[in-house]
Amino acid sequence: MRLLVWRLVVGCLAMVATVPYLAMKVSWVTGGSIGMNDPAYFDTRTYQIGNLVTIGMDAVAVAVAAALTFRWGRRIPAWLVLFPIWVATGFLAPIAVLTLLPSASSSDTTQAVEPLANWVFTLVYAGFAVQGVLLMTAFVLAAVTRWPSVFRQRLATAPRSTAQTLLLLLTAAGALLATVVAGLQWAWAFGVQTGLPDQLLKDDNVAARLSYFGGYGVFTLTGIVGVILLVVRKPAGTRLWIPLAATWLGSSAMFAWGSWQLATMTAQAELAAPGYQLITFLQVLAGVLMAIVAAFVMNERIGAAAHPSSTSTAAWSDGQTPSTGASATSTADLMQPS
Repeated sequence: MRLLVWRLVVGCLAMVATVPYLAMKVSWVTGGSIGMNDPAYFDTRTYQIGNLVTIGMDAVAVAVAAALTFRWGRRIPAWLVLFPIWVATGFLAPIAVLTLLPSASSSDTTQAVEPLANWVFTLVYAGFAVQGVLLMTAFVLAAVTRWPSVFRQRLATAPRSTAQTLLLLLTAAGALLATVVAGLQWAWAFGVQTGLPDQLLKDDNVAARLSYFGGYGVFTLTGIVGVILLVVRKPAGTRLWIPLAATWLGSSAMFAWGSWQLATMTAQAELAAPGYQLITFLQVLAGVLMAIVAAFVMNERIGAAAHPSSTSTAAWSDGQTPSTGASATSTADLMQPS
């Protein structure tokens, strides 16, 4: 019962946390100018489309939070919840971390200081940080309920995967690409300018560059370590959820922000540079490869726990737990608030 209460509270707070940002964006697309020092600056098709896209993204966050909180969310195919929460983690986790670093904010708002009031940045990024913490907490509480075996198992609990060779190849490819990306992110963090677009080169704030590129480099390295541990299954006694969470964080950050940067470079030519575009594409690809490996491992582990005598053909469903043989759905009315 205590877990149910926590899930209700956290899930509802996550939904409420989206209100200020959504309200401001809706105001902008309907002609309002709240927080704008120079409304004409934003009166372009690019910004209008961007506002609509971000409104849609936050609306999805509300829907996902509700699915993680209430009983009806259990009737939604798991992948339909996992993919958006994975993407949301990728966007919001880095913001939650980088917002704690004052120097990071100066880099992100270089272009927005004059057109927008200073309080807008605080509202938006503090709101994102809160959303990130609440959404990830809601997801963990729901995952503990829906897939308890993931949190009980250790790396060496189950036999090696039936597709171990394929997993090793995907892991090697993803980790190699991510290592290249992380190397460049840290090089840029410490002042190397090779490959950066002119717009970023104009920012001479050393501390901001260190926190920005260095911060994303940490997430990339986290994903590399996590996916390697998942596949090599060592140290054997390590809880499965630890490298799984590391892979989740690293791969989602690479995919989400890499995809956003590619879209931004398409809309704003001054942010595009051939080398930077290539590295960003490799970043997205590495994130996808890592996510595939993590999904496959999780799929097999959940399937093996749900159906010990069979393969993991129904791993995303709520089958039987190995300890009691009872249907997981019998204890999973946990998507309801009471």
